[in-house]
Parts: sequence; C-alpha cells; structure tokens
Amino acid sequence: AGWEPLEVDFDGTYSLACGDAPTYAWDFGDGETAAGAQVTHIFGPGEHDVTLTVTNSSGASASVTRRVSVEAAVLPNLVLGLHLDGDTSDWSGKGNEVTWEDGGGDYQAGITGQAAAFDGSEGGELLAVAHRYFLDDLERMTVVFWARKNDPAAGGEVVLKHTSYSIRLGADSFRADVYTGGEAGSLTVDGLATDDTEWHCYGVTYDGAAITLWVDGLEVGALPHTGRIARNVDRPVHLGGSPWGASFDGQLDEIRIYDKTLGATELEALYLAP
Repeated sequence: AGWEPLEVDFDGTYSLACGDAPTYAWDFGDGETAAGAQVTHIFGPGEHDVTLTVTNSSGASASVTRRVSVEAAVLPNLVLGLHLDGDTSDWSGKGNEVTWEDGGGDYQAGITGQAAAFDGSEGGELLAVAHRYFLDDLERMTVVFWARKNDPAAGGEVVLKHTSYSIRLGADSFRADVYTGGEAGSLTVDGLATDDTEWHCYGVTYDGAAITLWVDGLEVGALPHTGRIARNVDRPVHLGGSPWGASFDGQLDEIRIYDKTLGATELEALYLAP
C-alpha cells in the first residue's frame, strides 16, 4: 500500500516450479502486464489485484494473486511540504506529523511569511518529522529548502534522517550525505557565495546514479553514487540540527521533500517562486 505514483518491485524467483526454464507472467490488474522473474511496475490510485502465473517446461502452471492498494495524492511525488508560517502543518496531503521536539518553537520573518528559527545552541530546539515509509528507502529523492544564516561564518546541520541522508551548511559550503546499502556518498561544495545573511535556496537531488547539489536554482556540484537510500524506521527526519550536536544558527523556510528527482527547470522555478 502507498501513495500514487507507487513503484513496486516484484520477485517471482521464490516460486517453486518443477522442470527447467519456468516462465513468469505478471498481470498488474490495471491493464498492464509483464514477463520475467523480477519486474517493476508503477501503479496509479486504486485497488489492484496483481497475479503471477508460473509455468514450467511441461506446461503445468500455477497462479497467485496479491492486492496492491494505492491512495490518490493531491500532489503526487511531494511527500513533505512545510510553509512554516507560524506552525508545522504539512501541506503535501500526506498527513505527516511534524513537531518541535521540546514542545516550543520560534518563528521569524521568512522568505515568504514566517520561517522556523533556530539559535545554534547545543541541544537547541529541533523540528522532527515522524518516520513514514515514503521518507526513506527511496530510489530517487529531492530535498529543497530556503535558509538564512544569522552569522555568515556559521551554519550547521539542516536536514538529518539518521543513517539515511543528511544535509549541512557551512560558511560558504554545502554538503549532502546519502547512505545506500551501508555505503555513504558524501559531496561537499566549497567556495559558494553564501557566506552572508541573505536567503538562499538549496536543493539536493538523487537519481540512483548521482548526488547533485543546487544553490539558487543552479547546479553547483555532482558526485556519482548508486543504490537505494537506506531505511531507518527508528528515526524521524530532523530539521534545523542534529539531536547529538548544536542546532542550525538561522532560519529555515519552504521545506519540500519529493520521492522523485526534480530537473533543472523545476528547481529554477522553485527558486524564482518560493
């Protein structure tokens, strides 16, 4: 079960078939079919009865059916959307639970409306997005947010899904870590014109082949990296810092996470119209 568009990997190799060279026929219940022991299919909204038929070399066959339930999404591919205009409501339509970890919370002027404010202190206030299945274990992902530093030379962790992915800002640097299959892909870009106290739009995209960093609608660096983003059901997505260190020293606004890789035109549009 999940939200549209739901991509599901199917594996029929655990089916027992006497004889050589069995064949595997898939009917996805939405008018689409496929052949092969391992297949992938993307489902739209609705209830889909998926049937696998395995046939052996003697012509004997057997079938099994399982249901895939897909909920319609108001904004497909957007899995988290936070305006942070004085509250933590999620406008993605996914119903994420977002809270200030100590029950407090501070808001200041944002790029539009208000923004969540962090003071850079050890053990400072953080936002926590409760774990949901669509916030990690992804083949593709995009994170976009606006940030403003209180001190040009400061920064800190801004997004952290422990052992899944993290994003950090420095004085004039931008770093992203993506964990896949126990391996971390770490990309840092230095020398950016962000050592100021102005608002900047930051983006991280991952497409299963590379991690790419974006600042103010422009690509600033890329690193080859492969695999599916690791799952950690025990940790929320922390925003504004790490629970094991100091919080970010500044404001965060208009935070979005997608379960797809946005392109250059889409990222430029988010920069031009926050």
